[in-house]
Amino acid sequence: SDMEDYRFMTTGQYGGVGALIKQKDERVFFSEPYEGYPAQKAGVWAGDEILEVDDKKIPGLSTEEVSKLLKGQAGSAVKIVTQRQGSAPETHTLMREEIKIPDVPFKGMIDPVGMVGYLKLNSFTQTASQEVRNAVKELKDQGATRVVLDLRGNGGGLRGHVRQTGGDSDRNTGIPADHECDRPSGLQGGGATGSE
Repeated sequence: SDMEDYRFMTTGQYGGVGALIKQKDERVFFSEPYEGYPAQKAGVWAGDEILEVDDKKIPGLSTEEVSKLLKGQAGSAVKIVTQRQGSAPETHTLMREEIKIPDVPFKGMIDPVGMVGYLKLNSFTQTASQEVRNAVKELKDQGATRVVLDLRGNGGGLRGHVRQTGGDSDRNTGIPADHECDRPSGLQGGGATGSE
């Protein structure tokens, strides 16, 4: 699982069930099953409690410990017991898949009149610079002359790719310079998240 964590930090890919998890008190829950990945395909919903992973009891474990149990080689099986509030526990056998989290999961115009675009950047992986360039081009094509770059939840990544994402960039922000688009209108920063 440490290898999967390293691979995720450098490429944005890992072997797993395709969901975010969160902890509340001593319990761990699925918070966001990704559409089209094993957890969602097996019928897991946001809010389902994880009771067991491969016969290991989950209550009392940290999200990091549960994450290590859920991640693994793509193509390997993992048995999960979940419980939805008010329902009986359910057992799911999932085949882990290669999960790719997009570096830019969302972009769009937030103020078409003021020509302001918005771009969410989750991490600096090997594909981040190209995804940012593509997103900026799409926003320009929609009329953006300014862009808000949201870095909330960005867990970082490869140092060289932080620089590469900036390319010919503003020296203060590292945002790709675009001579037809003003500097970013704003930067949003914040902490890191994890995926399983």
